[in-house]
Amino acid sequence: MCCGAERLKLTPSPKPSIISFDESRPTNIDMNHLTVETDDTFASLLELAANNDVEGFKRSIECDPSGVDEIGLWYGRQKGSKQMVNQQRTPLMVAATYGSIDIIRLILSQSDADVNRFSGNDNSTALHCAASGGAVNAVDVVKLLLAAGADPNLVDANGHHPVDVIVVPPKFQEDRLALEELLVTEGSVVERNLLVSTAHSNCNSPPFSPSP
Repeated sequence: MCCGAERLKLTPSPKPSIISFDESRPTNIDMNHLTVETDDTFASLLELAANNDVEGFKRSIECDPSGVDEIGLWYGRQKGSKQMVNQQRTPLMVAATYGSIDIIRLILSQSDADVNRFSGNDNSTALHCAASGGAVNAVDVVKLLLAAGADPNLVDANGHHPVDVIVVPPKFQEDRLALEELLVTEGSVVERNLLVSTAHSNCNSPPFSPSP
């Protein structure tokens, strides 16, 4: 799904290549100096989003502003497993997955991108991607998305809220609590577990005895 804090290589859709060469050169030299051009601008846009390359991203959307909210294939780990799969993602979702906070600010401030857009077979939103991506700055990303109107009550294809799919690096377990506080919603798995835990704690507490 959206998981994977490491930079992953995307798999753009195969498209025909255009081969060109300088006709002013002799033929035998031409064949040794071929230039291959592939029409994978949107695939590059997703990679720029993953790498938080603001300048490159700006140049790309200046050429094609509509690409900022389009959906393309991104290759990454599926949520809850180590399986690598192609998932349909927008640039905002990819940026949220990898904690590319500068790209997220750019998208939210300079476009009409839908912060609550669903995408992929898993029906993920950018908030699901931020929660499950495992980025070290996931808390800041989630705060930014929430401030922009991201809805933590939306569920994915498995019925999971963003709070239910939280992934954090082993050395940043304190971030899990911060993310849960930001994302917990009525009806989420985390919320139900908190209720069960509270009820269990109350049952084990000694009865109150009034003072004589």
